[in-house]
Amino acid sequence: MAGVRTAGQYQEQLIALLPSGPAWDLETVPQLETVLKGIAEELTRIDARACDLQNEMDPVTVSELVPEWERVMQLPDPCLGLSPLYDDRRLAVRRRLLAVGSQRAAYYIEIARSQGYPDASVTEHRA
Repeated sequence: MAGVRTAGQYQEQLIALLPSGPAWDLETVPQLETVLKGIAEELTRIDARACDLQNEMDPVTVSELVPEWERVMQLPDPCLGLSPLYDDRRLAVRRRLLAVGSQRAAYYIEIARSQGYPDASVTEHRA
């Protein structure tokens, strides 16, 4: 998770932001360091969740919000079967949003094969 600060980095920032004076001196008030450490750990947790949320906004990196993406994209598709695997559902979300379609038979065969139909084929009927 690039960009997430550690608790130590947050604690250093919080110490640097303390006002001057004896009430905020870490040597005379050692409990203050414990409080700042707890705050720093919570800020790190929040920072990590914010990074996770950024990843959830992109269907390529979505993990937790697959059901919400499915609702928006009218998935799961009946082609996935009655109980598709979570990874298959996530892949379907990506495909629905990012795939560039085609009218070629090979395109539809590849979709079927990727969803577990290895012997898929397309029969063209001529009028």
